[in-house]
Amino acid sequence: MLSTFDGATLALREIDRFDGFVLEGEEPRWDVPALKRHVDHGLRIAAASVDRIHSIGVDSWGLDYALLGKDGEPIVPPYHYRHPRSLRGFADCRISRERIFSVTGAQVLAVNTVFQLHDEIGRHPDRFDRATALLMMADLINHHLTGACRNATTLARTSGLLEVDGRSWSRSLLGLLGVPESIVSPLVEPGDIYGHLRPDLCAALNWSCVPVAAVAAHDTASAVVGLPLGEDDAFVIGGSWSLIGAEVDRPIADEALFAEGFGIEGGAGASTFLVKSFNGLHLVQKLRAAWSARLGRTISFADIAASAEAVRHADIAPIDPSDPAFFDPADVVAAANAFHRRHGQPALDSVGALAISIYKGLVRDLSGGLRFLEARRGRPFERVRLCGGGALDAVFASLLADGLGRIVVVGPVEASAWGNAVMQLRALRLVASVEEGRRLIARSLEFRIHRPSRDAATTGAC
Repeated sequence: MLSTFDGATLALREIDRFDGFVLEGEEPRWDVPALKRHVDHGLRIAAASVDRIHSIGVDSWGLDYALLGKDGEPIVPPYHYRHPRSLRGFADCRISRERIFSVTGAQVLAVNTVFQLHDEIGRHPDRFDRATALLMMADLINHHLTGACRNATTLARTSGLLEVDGRSWSRSLLGLLGVPESIVSPLVEPGDIYGHLRPDLCAALNWSCVPVAAVAAHDTASAVVGLPLGEDDAFVIGGSWSLIGAEVDRPIADEALFAEGFGIEGGAGASTFLVKSFNGLHLVQKLRAAWSARLGRTISFADIAASAEAVRHADIAPIDPSDPAFFDPADVVAAANAFHRRHGQPALDSVGALAISIYKGLVRDLSGGLRFLEARRGRPFERVRLCGGGALDAVFASLLADGLGRIVVVGPVEASAWGNAVMQLRALRLVASVEEGRRLIARSLEFRIHRPSRDAATTGAC
């Protein structure tokens, strides 16, 4: 994404897009050389598009990491969090989930870095003898760009290894896992400078010294920065995971938060938030693949949305996205219909009905999360801001408004990119705070509004 700032408004445009993972023997791994090539290619496109680049910022998904060897390269290709080892580590880890939460305040999920590490240490201890650094995925790209080894705080929070105050690694948890303290790097805060683009990359691009900003490197934290949240707004991120959350002034990692599966994330300026992750639109991606295979041709997400719109008022039962059958189904159509048969419901024979069943399950999960947040704060939210791929689907947004009983304000869709841009401006001292950055975003965009009464959606400022 290329962002431009004219002093009053901010604009973003996509200049490149690529997939990043490769399957090795049915095991999902990250193809780091391909990621680096695509990042370098994107920089070349940026260099050809504008006269000058003032900064670069990298955000990524959380949870996954690379172990670097002495040559500065990953010892093995990094694992994807949906690799079976995550569930193995979750089941076998000798550190109690209550202990992890009390120390870190992080959501305790089967895919947490701490459980991935437990499995890898148990099966491949030699890798940790050889490792010189443990970097999360955005940190890995920043290392490629700058040569520096630093850990972004918002990503470190997702590891389940950062103290609850977000200021230091948990030496006790590292010790219990057997992770050498020497391989975790100094923490870098959002809005600081991570480093500067390597001289050889600058020379290849004909650039002078370019700072690489430390943004809110976890894409969730970046998305929350990119949403113009008010004090009576909650948020939903409709991506591969569905997340619901709200900003808080003084988060407390108490038993109620743990029991409900929430955690504390963020740390960009004043943006610290409570959040809960559910299975998400990963299932619709799986639906597209499975239905395309049945038809023998590729269907689009627009095709799925149109089919869902045609049956949105039909009596279609929801799936339960938290059922283990939906963690990473090889065939989500078969998994959904097996689920419905087990619960006395008819099988679904259209892609639209299957999409509605998935959407309803996601909305039910998110509704429960919203009720907990409202009970905790002692009053309801007026609005829920929706971003991510789900924001592109009017059927999902409308079902969400109905299910939550709240106004849903859609946008920005690419909130992570907008939040990334804001934190780059913060690092360059062109905006003074997250709040000023959000006002900038609000001036730069229009937002679509869905009301729970099933009134027609409107467009305007909100």
